[in-house]
Amino acid sequence: MRMSAREFSEWIELLRVDPWGPYRSDLQHALTAWSPIAAAGGKAKVEDFLPSDRSEDWRTQQTASIDDLLRETGAKITRRA
Repeated sequence: MRMSAREFSEWIELLRVDPWGPYRSDLQHALTAWSPIAAAGGKAKVEDFLPSDRSEDWRTQQTASIDDLLRETGAKITRRA
């Protein structure tokens, strides 16, 4: 079974907008840990509950990974304004 270029680009765009994978899992657990503290008036941020190696701008990392994948397939990368 093959995927059309259009469908592939739709999956890539979805990954940019709503990522999945290890970071998403870390974020879900961080939200679970942060919620009761926030409800009790705590001043913690969700980022305080993320692993320290995830502290960098994950969207930049995610986009770079996607771009690398696209380059490997020979795709031309263009950005929407």
